[in-house]
Amino acid sequence: MRSKASFVTFLVLFTFGLGSTDNSHAQEIQEFIEITLTDGSTFVGTILSESETEISFRTTLGLEFTFLVADVRSRRTIRGRISQKGLMKLDPTSSRLFFAATGRPLKKGGIYLANYEIVFGLIAYGVSENVIVSGGTSLFPGAASQLIYIAPKLTLYNKNDRSFAVGVLAGRIASENGGGGIVYGVSTIGPSNRAVSVGAGFLFGGGDVNSTPIILVGLERQLSSKLKVISENYLFFFDETLILVSAGLRFIGGKLTTDLAFVSIITSDVIAPWLPWGSFTYHFGK
Repeated sequence: MRSKASFVTFLVLFTFGLGSTDNSHAQEIQEFIEITLTDGSTFVGTILSESETEISFRTTLGLEFTFLVADVRSRRTIRGRISQKGLMKLDPTSSRLFFAATGRPLKKGGIYLANYEIVFGLIAYGVSENVIVSGGTSLFPGAASQLIYIAPKLTLYNKNDRSFAVGVLAGRIASENGGGGIVYGVSTIGPSNRAVSVGAGFLFGGGDVNSTPIILVGLERQLSSKLKVISENYLFFFDETLILVSAGLRFIGGKLTTDLAFVSIITSDVIAPWLPWGSFTYHFGK
């Protein structure tokens, strides 16, 4: 009981911490242009005017510059909110926690490749503003047959920093018949920089669906444009109630995000050793 109480205390403290962030969640999501010059300098803001030779530019801080087109190495569109700390770029991997899906969709046309724990690969595509189609395979070296899986998700509601989605994760060993997985629903409340996700899933396989749900509680707090704290936790109601708890960091780059966390299992009287979790996600497309 003591270990379960520790878990509940952790969730309460984490959630309370969410409320102490800046008020960036009150700002509307906007699109900005990020311009990188040939000398490596980077500027984020809006283009005021553009000709064949020059670009007139205003940064998010209100400073205005004129660049020569010949000095611009690259430009891209980014999305974010203006907060008291400046521009808070959106987490491009906000459609999931470390592993579990949030209620949020992937932007239409968005594509990402992900690798979990080195031995599981996945590709996801935003078919529309509400539908994600994804799938992948295990990458166990020398294995005679690999695990293959699919994970489509449909976001039914996505307004006012609230979203709800349903989906399925199903897989099987390539050389064998039959398979199994989990069908789930998940709701996310809050903007991508500060949110809580709660969901329930039901295991299925062999033509049967388990009537006992697995409960998900996920927490996110983005500290800056490059760093987010995430906790992803599950309650399993077997012969004995088990809690899988995780906490760690997401490092947000331009196209690459990296998740590093630790995972443990809590029973009624013991906390298992903490094990490392890592994943990489590379975004391309829109």
